[in-house]
Amino acid sequence: MNLLLIGPPGAGKTVIANKISEYYSIPFIKTGSLLRDISQENPNYEVISSAMEKGELAPNSIVAKVVSEEVAKNSDGFVLDGWMRQLSDKDQFNPSLDKVIFLNCPKNISEDRILNRVICRIHGSVYSYSDQVCHLCGGLLEKRNDDTPQTFESRWSIYEELTIPVIEYYKNLNLLLEVDASKSIPDIMSDVIKGLSDNN
Repeated sequence: MNLLLIGPPGAGKTVIANKISEYYSIPFIKTGSLLRDISQENPNYEVISSAMEKGELAPNSIVAKVVSEEVAKNSDGFVLDGWMRQLSDKDQFNPSLDKVIFLNCPKNISEDRILNRVICRIHGSVYSYSDQVCHLCGGLLEKRNDDTPQTFESRWSIYEELTIPVIEYYKNLNLLLEVDASKSIPDIMSDVIKGLSDNN
């Protein structure tokens, strides 16, 4: 099963993608992590890191190469996050998808989540500020450099301008499964599982 997760910043895409990965036993391809892990020796490092720090989209030709190479490694299915954030992305790389899961979340909830989250240094798991260490490895948690009010506003504007047309594109293809991402994680997962089951 080839799945794409899409939604505004702070909708919980990473958390839900990890849950989907575990439930369906398919790998989670996280575009943001792939880009953050690019070596400083890579010729595109400065362009990518600068864009991410400002809350902007990295050039889609560069991101397409990174994502397409990772997708090619997972022919038995995947859950992908961080690609198809703008319609022009499909001209660079248009993955074959069974369903697109749209995590719809209001701006105020998204902002609160972004500004109050911390991430495991070791494997990038997302937690709220109430957590002190990673539940999986006991590693230290830290705030991402780009989780600021200014960056959130920039990312939300990009979402409204560029990503909402992508959502409409997949809706017109009858591939969209819309889920209320303001709910609790168990309720979101229940809706996702039911929605995917109903479409099989």
